Amino acid sequence: MPFNSQILKSKAPIAGLMSLLGALAATIFALAIPGIYLFVSIAETRQLIKVEAAYFARSIEKNIQARPDIWEFETVRLREIVSQPSIHDGKRSDVEIRNVAGSLLAKSDTQEVEPTISVFAAFFDSGRPAGSLKIRHSIRAQVSVTVLLVILSSFLGFFIYFIFRTYPIRMLENTLDALQDSQAKYYDLYENAPDMYYSADLETGVILECNETFVRTTGYSREELIGHPIFDLYDADSREDQRRLFQEFPSTGILRDAERRVKCKDGRILDVSLNVSSLRD
Repeated sequence: MPFNSQILKSKAPIAGLMSLLGALAATIFALAIPGIYLFVSIAETRQLIKVEAAYFARSIEKNIQARPDIWEFETVRLREIVSQPSIHDGKRSDVEIRNVAGSLLAKSDTQEVEPTISVFAAFFDSGRPAGSLKIRHSIRAQVSVTVLLVILSSFLGFFIYFIFRTYPIRMLENTLDALQDSQAKYYDLYENAPDMYYSADLETGVILECNETFVRTTGYSREELIGHPIFDLYDADSREDQRRLFQEFPSTGILRDAERRVKCKDGRILDVSLNVSSLRD
């Protein structure tokens, strides 16, 4: 039988699916690593700044407790507090101190480079809100590393896409080639077998395929056989038996050594022994 072209046609959607999966995996890989790094590094930095803000707030509260009436006017002391080096990297932070009314009391001279994150902390006077401070911290380093990771991850993502796009398709092609070779060998055995072979539709009896031995023995051309009912080849007695066989065959599923008489093209009657098996799609 000819090689089934539907198998080859299935290669295109499979290739498309593998390309889609490869692109999806590559995109996730290229974005996941930089995204996770950026999220974790910013969260860690924010937590450190919160600790630093709490430390500054406690320093201000101590100053309030020492001078509750004039702490807001001690600009020098407040500037000393905001000018202290950061407790997590030793650098000075961009810090603002405001009273409860929102007025700016002190601000450090440091200007953080964008992009930045901000953390706020409140300080109190005997349990009553006295003001708040804001610390701004640059995350340019984290963003720069993230961009670098995006570039590196994109290369790795492209490699993943290449693997998804080529390796499974190559395996599929090898499998299809092996299947094609196997069916070619089967077809050669079918076509050149010493016995007569034909394939027919079980419902209609129409001949779908026949081998060269069938053509040569009956004298009919392949065109005269394929597409015509097999019943037309039998003599009157065998024809009814063959029709009954096609009706009963779905329940039995097999037939062995049934005697039939076939009419050849030149008028000869050929006695044959019929063996039938089913092939389901």
